[in-house]
Amino acid sequence: MRVFETPGNVELQIRIPTGRVSVETTDEPRTQIDLIPRGRRGEEAIEQIDISHDEHGGRHVITVEQRDRIRWGPLQISWGGEVEVRVKCPVGSELEFSGASTELRAEGRYGKVSARTASGEIRVGDVEGKLEVKTASGDISLDRIVSDNASVVSVSGDLELGHVDGRLTLRTVSGDVELGVARGPVTVSTTSGDVDLKSLET
Repeated sequence: MRVFETPGNVELQIRIPTGRVSVETTDEPRTQIDLIPRGRRGEEAIEQIDISHDEHGGRHVITVEQRDRIRWGPLQISWGGEVEVRVKCPVGSELEFSGASTELRAEGRYGKVSARTASGEIRVGDVEGKLEVKTASGDISLDRIVSDNASVVSVSGDLELGHVDGRLTLRTVSGDVELGVARGPVTVSTTSGDVDLKSLET
């Protein structure tokens, strides 16, 4: 377990190609990170993960990144077991996440959020700031968004959003879209997916 005292602004940068990432916000001014091995070679995978903390002027940047075992030009290869990354961070932290098949579950309230995966599922609680979420086939679920700049995009994954207050763009090719309550301008684009908009308030 790694624990950092992080009073002030916090930015989490998590780059894990496979496995699972669980994030939870708390009222404590510190950030805690646990790495849990999964699979037969999970312990080896943990050895490939770097955790760092940089602080400048009251802004804390926490980075959790899995190193590539082999890099040859644009080719990057990591192998071994999977890891579950568990993070507790202050309410309002910013989150930047990228993965391939990694599953992200982020409970609580966040500031700016950027999340990208290929096939991993993304679930985020409350976002109060700029939002950008992209997947290829992974499903996306968000509880509440307060933002003037929110974009949620997937090729074939389903999009499920509870409450949106602000400007929102939703795009998918074949995934279904379900939106609970929207207060503000909403742009929805889909080729073959179903769209279920329950309430639109302007």
